[in-house]
Amino acid sequence: REAALPAALPGELPSGCAPVMADDAGGVLVARRPAAAGQAAGLILPAPRADLPEPLRSLSLTLFFSGLADLAARPPREQPMLWTDAGGTPVPDAWRESLTGRPAGAPADLALLAQTGAARQDLPLWPWWVLAALGALLAERLVRLFRLWRSGEAVP
Repeated sequence: REAALPAALPGELPSGCAPVMADDAGGVLVARRPAAAGQAAGLILPAPRADLPEPLRSLSLTLFFSGLADLAARPPREQPMLWTDAGGTPVPDAWRESLTGRPAGAPADLALLAQTGAARQDLPLWPWWVLAALGALLAERLVRLFRLWRSGEAVP
């Protein structure tokens, strides 16, 4: 239920109009007249008001511009559904076809997706050996630097 509806149309609907949107009391807010012989299609809408507070302003402008777009648009045309093969020959009832080139197999086992933990993977040892060698090189350099600093010699 919309909290802030515009006022309903006072009085009776003109002949040929059908209600499209009504309030809870049955008052007509939007009505539509389909195109007939010698008559254009029509809409009865609340007047657009930009001076209203939100959400009344948004509802008023949306109703108006949606109705305007509906009246200004050309009526939809039915599109012919024609399927042809590579040679241009029409294929009757092509909409009924699907991928039937192979029989459907059994559905996949979903228990594989439900496993909570993955199998433990053993990590190779060579990265640890490389890290240990780099640590030894760093330690050797730091010890040499410390000895040079204590002896007062110039650091190369």
